[in-house]
Amino acid sequence: MEKILIIEDCHLVRLQIKKVLEESGFSNIVELSSANVISQRPHFYLNDVSLIILDIGLPGISGIDFAKQLRDHPVYCNIPIIFISGHSDYKTVQDAIEAGGIDYIAKPFKFDFLAKRIEKVMETFYGEIKGKKEDDKTKIEEVIINEYDRANRASKPLCILLFQGEKNYLDEASSMIKQTVRKIDSVFTKEDKIYVVLPLTEEKNLTIVINKIQNKLLQSHINLTLKKEVSFEPSSGKTLDDLKKELFDEK
Repeated sequence: MEKILIIEDCHLVRLQIKKVLEESGFSNIVELSSANVISQRPHFYLNDVSLIILDIGLPGISGIDFAKQLRDHPVYCNIPIIFISGHSDYKTVQDAIEAGGIDYIAKPFKFDFLAKRIEKVMETFYGEIKGKKEDDKTKIEEVIINEYDRANRASKPLCILLFQGEKNYLDEASSMIKQTVRKIDSVFTKEDKIYVVLPLTEEKNLTIVINKIQNKLLQSHINLTLKKEVSFEPSSGKTLDDLKKELFDEK
């Protein structure tokens, strides 16, 4: 059974998050009000941990500084982190993602929304859970809808890349791309296409991301064709339907 850490200094919030986890089928849950003890003895607390739900404004070491420690740790750097915080300004979100967070949820949040985000992170890192099945396009669209909504709420940019190649090496290519991009980025394969969803990425920085991906693929002699670069800025007025039409060639 997955072990999940809740690190939050508010006792009531910890209890509410624990209830959400238990109702979602998780039982091995550890609650802490500070990250100090983990920072000092990570091996004692982090073995077999599958997910950390981490507040930013903690007493002692902050959530962001603690995440940076884990990011640089050779053993625990791959544990997914969902940040929760009462702050949703761009700089705080950016700092949290750069520190290694895979998701960021601003307080106050609806607990059914939190449950969906937790389930999605667990599926992304560990495969399908609780027998939930979705077709590939549904998964891609769900992520795009969520990221579009988050980009609008926080006035953050969003970019999506679409690659195309031969089906027989697409799984290997997808795996390599996942190793190249950030934890918060999403990579999906559908038929002969690979979709790369890049939150907090400005259009002007896409060339850097594309070059990193293509250089990684060329090391294994994998050739993908970049078919589309789709970008979104909240100030542009582009709707979700516009984004989907551009990406999926919908009429």
